[in-house]
Amino acid sequence: MTQTNCCALVDLSIIIVNYRGWKHLKNCLEALESFSEEHFSYEVNVVDNYSNDGKLDEFQRRFTKFRFHLNTGNNGFSSGCNLGAKVSSGEYLLFLNPDTIASEESVFGLLNTIRSIPGMTILSCTQKNSRGNEEGPYGFFPTLFTLSGILRAIYRKVKKKELEERFSPEKEIIYPDWVSGSVVMISKQQFDDLGGWNEDYWLYYEDVDLCKRATDKGGKVALHNRISIIHNHGGATRINRGLRR
Repeated sequence: MTQTNCCALVDLSIIIVNYRGWKHLKNCLEALESFSEEHFSYEVNVVDNYSNDGKLDEFQRRFTKFRFHLNTGNNGFSSGCNLGAKVSSGEYLLFLNPDTIASEESVFGLLNTIRSIPGMTILSCTQKNSRGNEEGPYGFFPTLFTLSGILRAIYRKVKKKELEERFSPEKEIIYPDWVSGSVVMISKQQFDDLGGWNEDYWLYYEDVDLCKRATDKGGKVALHNRISIIHNHGGATRINRGLRR
């Protein structure tokens, strides 16, 4: 089912892992389909984690501009992302959840940012749901002080001034410990250097793990406060437990 990978290098490969989240995926792909490619070249690789419900062929016929790849099973988010990266030819990779809707302006802004700031390994952005409510797609690495809700509350109270400065919405770019895997941009070279997503995590925490390995190698994890992507959080997960975020 996997189509032949194009040899031509593009600026950006957008990778989406799907498991029976077709309604959300349709909205996601329709938004990407409208990109003009005036400012950057791109490709879209959709990895289906063996939904096995007859919908994949329908989507291949509908979205002929994009490539679809069938995983061997519902092998988890990390497995699907790694397969998508393997067949991608972009200088940069953008991992998107199927329940996101991204504008060309937002994607171009992320690409410009990660290209222009030395040492930035992973970049994400703010996320809002379809009702305009903001989400918090980032957090702290697990420590003694962040393992539970009560401890996190105490930690935030003690570190209030420091955290307000670090994560100020007035800053164009902030540097959290980790960002959600629902929107992750990284260069293909750095992704390969990190060894990709850790497939030991079938669901949850694989984004934290990727960011931790990036920072351990001296890279920066960043979030752009002035760029936003719509994310109907958990839409695909609630349909089926093949994906999350």
